[in-house]
Amino acid sequence: MPAGGRRAGEVREAQLRQNVSGPVTAVVIAVVLIVFGVVFARSSLAPEEPWTFALPPVPPFSANERNTARQGLAPLGVTVVEPPLVLDRLRGVRVASVMPGSPADRAGMKPGDLLDRFDDRPVGHVMGLLVQINRTEAKRSYPAEVVRAGKRQKLVVSGVVLPPPEERVSF
Repeated sequence: MPAGGRRAGEVREAQLRQNVSGPVTAVVIAVVLIVFGVVFARSSLAPEEPWTFALPPVPPFSANERNTARQGLAPLGVTVVEPPLVLDRLRGVRVASVMPGSPADRAGMKPGDLLDRFDDRPVGHVMGLLVQINRTEAKRSYPAEVVRAGKRQKLVVSGVVLPPPEERVSF
């Protein structure tokens, strides 16, 4: 075989190897990544909860704002927290505790309830609930809705007595 023919054959063979090695390398890398992902997902390094998209965090309350919220919620007789579950955020506030004998206790609120409506208005945030409580009148009953154990319950809150105007929480 002439030297030029052998050289042309070697060049074609090198080109063929190069053309095949690119896709083969990509497949091998993909398989390695898939195997690594499966092994990582089953290892102790993997996060315990599945990865999810989250809403932007609600800015944390300062100590002054927390005290304002406690004072403002005192006529209702509850302490509330921002819901820890992302899906519950902006749907209401989570009842942390209920003062015995308070209007909330007489209405049947329990710690863990998601309070999402008060006086037929949605409760989207702690401050929204404070505004609604500041609008209450002592001799009137107010409908409230809570979600407890996944079931909606309607409650009637009565006997909310606000402090005198000079002692009320202002926003």
